[in-house]
Amino acid sequence: MGNEGHPKHLQHCDTQKGDENITINPTNENCESLIKFSSFGEISSDDEQLSKNMNEILNLNLETLRKNREAVLDEAIKSFQKKHPGQWTKEVLEREISRWSSLSNGAYTPYCQIVVYYFQKKLSRR
Repeated sequence: MGNEGHPKHLQHCDTQKGDENITINPTNENCESLIKFSSFGEISSDDEQLSKNMNEILNLNLETLRKNREAVLDEAIKSFQKKHPGQWTKEVLEREISRWSSLSNGAYTPYCQIVVYYFQKKLSRR
């Protein structure tokens, strides 16, 4: 519930959104292809309306969320490098993408999409 009960500027997701409409359905698979992640946890889009939805309506670049995404990405990279030193092969990257894209106990790992995005970029460079 996106920091429900906190001041409006600290709310995010549905709590921040309230009754406002957004232009994209987050359950649409195409949605993810329109979103970019930076290595410091910020999300963006070249689509101006989607960018407005993410920043103004949903407040998804709230400092706490951005830092959480950054921390998850940093830990995922460190873990991957430790487990697969120098093994950035197509097969290993595909397995890692699949692992981060899968449900665990009926839910996705929090902030998993920044990790999926990172490994997909690495894979596309192969």
